Amino acid sequence: MPQLYWTHSSTVSTSNGTIRGLRLTTLASLALVGAAVLQGCHDIFGNGDDGGGQPRIIWRVPSGASLNETPHEPAANESRSMAYFLTTDYRLKKVRASDGAVIWDVDAGPVRQTFPGANVVLTGGRVVVEKVDLFAFDTTNGAHRWTYVAPGGDETGYSAIVSDDTTVFAASIGAHAYAIDSRTGEARWITDLTEGQSNVFALFPVLSNGSLYVCTRTTGSVIRGTLWALDAADGSIRWSHHFQPELPQQYSACLGDVAIWNDLVIEPQTDGRVYAFESATGAVRWIAPRVHRLPSQTGPGGAWVGSWMDDRWAASFGDNLIVTSTVERGMIVSLDPATGAERWRNEDMAGVHLSHPALDERSVYLGYGWTYAAFDLATGRLRWRTPRRDVDPPTPLQGQPVIATDRLFVAGRDGSYAIEK
Repeated sequence: MPQLYWTHSSTVSTSNGTIRGLRLTTLASLALVGAAVLQGCHDIFGNGDDGGGQPRIIWRVPSGASLNETPHEPAANESRSMAYFLTTDYRLKKVRASDGAVIWDVDAGPVRQTFPGANVVLTGGRVVVEKVDLFAFDTTNGAHRWTYVAPGGDETGYSAIVSDDTTVFAASIGAHAYAIDSRTGEARWITDLTEGQSNVFALFPVLSNGSLYVCTRTTGSVIRGTLWALDAADGSIRWSHHFQPELPQQYSACLGDVAIWNDLVIEPQTDGRVYAFESATGAVRWIAPRVHRLPSQTGPGGAWVGSWMDDRWAASFGDNLIVTSTVERGMIVSLDPATGAERWRNEDMAGVHLSHPALDERSVYLGYGWTYAAFDLATGRLRWRTPRRDVDPPTPLQGQPVIATDRLFVAGRDGSYAIEK
């Protein structure tokens, strides 16, 4: 049971200004917020020790009322002394990590539905928000610094973004990759990945060792995917791989957010197989098989079970590779990253995860919408989950966490959280 909690209460203002489609043309003024107020115990997880116990809330910053139930995934500086949250009521907050004190709180507009995986990033003294377009705020005081609107009506702010110290990288709904100067908000380069097609979009870039990895995916009756490796300095294409399905009934799309392990780039495709590519050349090093069942009438009373497709996500830490499944009871699979051989699998959660997996030296963290859970990285054992039972009220915790030494920074439907790992 937690010993001490705090909260901060402030007036929530709606975004003002002229809205062009989903685009907001003016931002509300800066609103500075004072220190936190200490309160008594507050335990959203309940009691019990299912799955090895329940995590303790270290602090929580409440959010205002909103119809939006999907907050952006947070960011934190390298020392993990400050965390940045874009909340469901469209407020951007800088929060001191040690005690949850709110340093500043600004209206981040525009108002739009947020989808799982949306995030904020830190770069060059800016915190950058992706919501249709890209919006940058000063990390010192929250002042708005620039807005990037892509040419031709393209949208850079519909999928996750990534950054280094000088640049923000985005994959767009129009299947372009963008590099935006973090100080000026001007495009350094734009790379067209459409291959002359109009029914294609790009997803979830990853930056690693000077390369930007992006997936593109077609729409329509035949869905195919391509993994691209770009030079992060100038956007030139280093290599690409066009996925093909194992069976003719299957799609062969990819979703992005590749896992990096040593010299390998690891990406599942939607027929369920997992590919490992050599980062320098794109040559295929290994392919791991699907884990889901294909459609068959083997259920109770001859009911159809199984699926042709499986949307999977991969993540690595140390010599561990975790790949999720959205078909078989929320399955989590551990693979040997050198060979693709399976080490263990877990099917404890009877549902599909919504967040991408996050890993540290001990655990795998996943959000399921109604449940948030941690699994032992070495064995797959469920360490904890909140709520502890499916019949309990759903958790407010959503999305991929930022991992610190002793805690997780997690976005919530009703506020911003730091919880024990």
